[in-house]
Amino acid sequence: MWKKTREKPLTNEEIAVLVALWEACNGSVHAHVPEQAVLSRFKPHFRGLARKTLRKLARRPERYVLKHKNRETSYSITMMGIRKLRELGVIT
Repeated sequence: MWKKTREKPLTNEEIAVLVALWEACNGSVHAHVPEQAVLSRFKPHFRGLARKTLRKLARRPERYVLKHKNRETSYSITMMGIRKLRELGVIT
């Protein structure tokens, strides 16, 4: 039997990156946006932290973000990610 793991709460950085990805995808779960499209929504001195956080979000077991392998890596938000943002009251 699979052991059900508890969902870890999102940090403020993860929430900010998830919102930036949602904006870059225009709220669509079918859009694949390059990493730079997400990072361009942050000031230059925060982009390194945002890049690490985006990659960390893609590895989370809750699957809020999907990573796509193309020539350059692209990302898309999932319905779970959109539901989480609505649950947190960040988007309507």
